[in-house]
Amino acid sequence: ASFEVYPEITLADASKLKVERVSSEVTDSDIDTMLETLRKQRAQWNDVERAAADGDQVTVDFVGTIDGEEFAGGKGDNVALTLGSGQMIPGFEDQIVGMKVGDEKTIDVTFPADYNKEDLKGKAAQFAIKAHKVAEQSLPEVDADFVKAFGVEDGDIAKLRENLTQHMQRELEQKVKAKAKTAVMDGLIEQNPLEVPASLVKQEIQRLKEQAFQQFGGNAPIKIEDFPDEPFQEDAERRVKLGLLLGEIIKQQELKADADKVKAMIEQMASSYEQPEQVVNYYYENPQMLQSIESVVVEDQAVEWVMSQAKVSESKVSFDELMKEEGQ
Repeated sequence: ASFEVYPEITLADASKLKVERVSSEVTDSDIDTMLETLRKQRAQWNDVERAAADGDQVTVDFVGTIDGEEFAGGKGDNVALTLGSGQMIPGFEDQIVGMKVGDEKTIDVTFPADYNKEDLKGKAAQFAIKAHKVAEQSLPEVDADFVKAFGVEDGDIAKLRENLTQHMQRELEQKVKAKAKTAVMDGLIEQNPLEVPASLVKQEIQRLKEQAFQQFGGNAPIKIEDFPDEPFQEDAERRVKLGLLLGEIIKQQELKADADKVKAMIEQMASSYEQPEQVVNYYYENPQMLQSIESVVVEDQAVEWVMSQAKVSESKVSFDELMKEEGQ
């Protein structure tokens, strides 16, 4: 008979692990940038008769060809493009600048070498473009009406800035924490090479599939059992390795969920709801939900323990840099 066994785990010396921890802060400039983003979200587009400029929204038809042949996904009708937004591949939007309503032209572009469709990577293509509409952006004034639209009933801009600061600070703290956690996880895997049982990886792949298919809301293009394992393989192996390594740290250090940290995490999650007290009570009255939070807290405590042992270097980045990095 043959059967799988858990690997024997001998943790490497955590004091030899090198981890970079970033710090950041929300500045007045960051608040100004956020206000500008909110203005753009509520922008209006007004049709103009002039030539299209960078930042304008141009409605176009396009047909793409490679070596004179149309290709799948290369055609669009009445597509609204904001020039300079990077919606399209490099060079596409730049060559629409200067077009007017009714203009037609053919542009030459090259698909990036890392494009997400294998058959188009690095290929030279032509697109026949026809412009139907050119519109320029009109941003709202930051006045009392604008402020009220974001839940500040008295229209006080200072209160809106304060609310934005609090929201952005919470987001910043989460990003900094997540970045440090990722650095620890990467270090643990690098320090502790581990062969994981195939059955555990298969179980994790199934969980990842179920999570992915839940996002389709029952409208997935294929059945879950017909979806291949390969897209989830690497992520599943990483998750299983980390689960085993963190489990060993938790066992060796005899870590238990800190009640104050559990409460703080629940209250932070509840703060985004209209009636946070009800959310807090819901978690404490539901053992399964409470256990899920306790598991996260224990994992965080394991990460904190590794950080306390590791050689930690500090670096400071701006709020904008950190957000862009996380987005990528």
